[in-house]
Amino acid sequence: MAASSTTCMRGLRSWTAKVGGRKRARGGGSVEASSTFRCGGFATGTVINHGFMDGIALQEFAKNYTNVARTGDVALLPVTDCTFLKARVPLQIKYQHEELVKPSQLGIDYAPFMQRNMELLRNKVALHNQSEKYVFNLFSLSGETLSLLKLKAKEGGVCHCTSFIAAMAHLWRTRTATMANINANDITIVHYAVDIKSRMTPPLPREYVGNAVKAAYAKATAKELQEQPFSVIVKKLQEAGDRLTDNYIRSTIDWFELHDGVMRLENGFLVTSWTRMEIGDVDFGGKIKSIHAGPVVSGRVDVVIFMADAKDKADIKVYIGLKPSHMARFQILLQNVDTTTAIRV
Repeated sequence: MAASSTTCMRGLRSWTAKVGGRKRARGGGSVEASSTFRCGGFATGTVINHGFMDGIALQEFAKNYTNVARTGDVALLPVTDCTFLKARVPLQIKYQHEELVKPSQLGIDYAPFMQRNMELLRNKVALHNQSEKYVFNLFSLSGETLSLLKLKAKEGGVCHCTSFIAAMAHLWRTRTATMANINANDITIVHYAVDIKSRMTPPLPREYVGNAVKAAYAKATAKELQEQPFSVIVKKLQEAGDRLTDNYIRSTIDWFELHDGVMRLENGFLVTSWTRMEIGDVDFGGKIKSIHAGPVVSGRVDVVIFMADAKDKADIKVYIGLKPSHMARFQILLQNVDTTTAIRV
């Protein structure tokens, strides 16, 4: 074999050294481990602080990691200048940012919280939800279903609709319809992760390693999701993405610098897409073939993950957590493209 688990770990240490000591500067950005098996194979894993690296940077990490194992050098030298996304002085919060919530609004005293545990606030909604039993499941939206959804959007006046937006609009309606505790006039909100490197002025370099992801958001009442045409829901999500300009993003950064809050998730959820994450075909060189490579799925019920289908690239896999009593209904509604009659609030 051209490489071993020892070689891979040496490659990881080499990569860390080449990024200029950022791991130390961030107070410990990652933890690595590797295990070997009697059959000659090995497994290697890395836990990385999400503030240290987003999914796209993780792709570059994987490429560099395996390239060091093969050749002894990185394929792409990372750019690790955190000042690209630092808060302004003085702070310039120019928008209301109704999609964000302050610690005080969650009933948490700011100072003790800051000293106690950052994750307490960031996972408050998820921890509350998980006080009851939830189940997680993986569903598939076929390429044919996505084409029908995009056709419905086009019939309503949408010029262009991606599979991602179509799937998210359908998911938003479907997930809301399964919530037994929601009233017709309750506001629902959906966030989705957006790569902001090209949206900044000037744009961030492609080699940037950091968390260059911000969440776009859209909101609607449960009644609106039921009664409005599918195309209107699609337009809300598209407008959410258009809102993320350089000015809005920098205002968001300044807001977090002042309040250190989190996304508003009442009656809502966050969608993160792994459909374009190219880390499945890692190449350690020689005869080493990867059986699987990818992130570990979240256990949070307020996070929905879109994944690519290994057999059919046109399909989207939907990983979601719901109460057991809601899961069966969700599955039925998810496969029903007639979204105008499927919803009952």
